[in-house]
Formats: sequence, structure tokens, C-alpha cells
Amino acid sequence: MNRWHNLSLRFGSDTIQAFIDSTLIATVNDGTYGSGQIGLLVSKWQNAEFDNFSVIGTVDTGWVTIDDAVQGSGIDQFNYIGSGWQHCNGCGADLYVLSNSWDNTTNDYVTLEFNGTRIKFYGVKDPGHGIGAVSVDGGSETSIDFYSATRVGDQLMWTSPGLAAGDHVFKLRVTGVKNTSSTNTWVVPDRVDILESNTTSVKEGISIPNGFLLFQNYPNPFNPTTI
Repeated sequence: MNRWHNLSLRFGSDTIQAFIDSTLIATVNDGTYGSGQIGLLVSKWQNAEFDNFSVIGTVDTGWVTIDDAVQGSGIDQFNYIGSGWQHCNGCGADLYVLSNSWDNTTNDYVTLEFNGTRIKFYGVKDPGHGIGAVSVDGGSETSIDFYSATRVGDQLMWTSPGLAAGDHVFKLRVTGVKNTSSTNTWVVPDRVDILESNTTSVKEGISIPNGFLLFQNYPNPFNPTTI
């Protein structure tokens, strides 16, 4: 059966990864590779056709901090969803740049779109804080507990695994639950750190064929002629 496949190569400093239809099929580590020295070995293919060839280059540019007070629906902005969110500036010396946000309404949430390869989430812990759930790109949630016997801000709560270079969406959801020591279910974000990256993608456009070639159907022992 003939059908189109997507082949993509991802280049690191000395690593090349090959994907077919988004499935990793090979990884090569060789420090002797440089620009223009990439070789592709295709084995046992009689004919090959390529479409949507993409190249993704990843260069980490460093950590960038986004405060919870940076609000909006664009990239690198906290987008608060739900009527329970409250915000405060100049609220405490323990907070990152003296601001924080809080909510205890079940299933209210906040998202942040970012471009990078990793994200760190910082929150505020307190005797009255509950449990939140974090996720990236709609994946499985991880529960994080905002409870602490004493109040303290700007605390690292969760670090994502390594992510593919490109756009991602971080989400923090209010679960409405708490541990037995807490007196309430507040979920309190303070900031995020993002490991940003430069990403370049190249995609082949659709073109009109300028000719056709008909090859003998080899190997085909059941039908030796081509029509």
C-alpha cells in the first residue's frame, strides 16, 4: 500500500534524531558532525518520496522569569480562567516581586503559553493552602501540595520534564482538595521560569508535478508487466 509519510530530523549540538510520522526511529551522537555534514542512510528502499520535510534546530537561550502579575492571553502571560481568582501587589516580602494570586474555587485554572524546552513553577505555601494540579499541553496532571506549617513564598513546586523545542501550554488547576493538616484549599501561583529556545522550522510547500516517470514494477514476480 502506498501512502505519504513525514520524515523529520532534529539537530542538537552533536546529536541527530530521525522521526517518521512523529515516531523516533534513530538517534546518532557524533561530535564530528558539523553544519552541512549530515548524512541520511536509507536501506532497502526501492523508491522513496518525501513531503513535509521539517528541520527543527534547538538552541537554549537561558531561563526567563514570568511573574504571576503578568496577565493576558498571549505568550508568556498568565491567563486566569474562573471567577474565583484574586490578585495582590505589594503583599509580602517573601513573594517574588511582592505579588501573588490565589483561588480556592474547584476547577478554576490558569494557563501560560510559552516557547521553550522546560518550565519551573513557583508558588506560595501556607497553613491554609490546598492541592493544585499541573500539566503541560493537556497531558496527565501532577498534584502539588501548597500546604506548609508556616507561610513562605517563591517556593519551587514543580519542574517539567524536558520538552521538544516549540510552543507549549502550562496549566495549573484548583482541585478543591487539601491534606488533613490544612485549613483551606487555596492554590497560589507566584511565578514561572522558562528555559527558552530558538526554534526554526522549514516545511516544503505544495508543488505541481512537472512530469511523470513510469518504472518497471520490480520486484513483482506475480505480475511482470506494468500498465
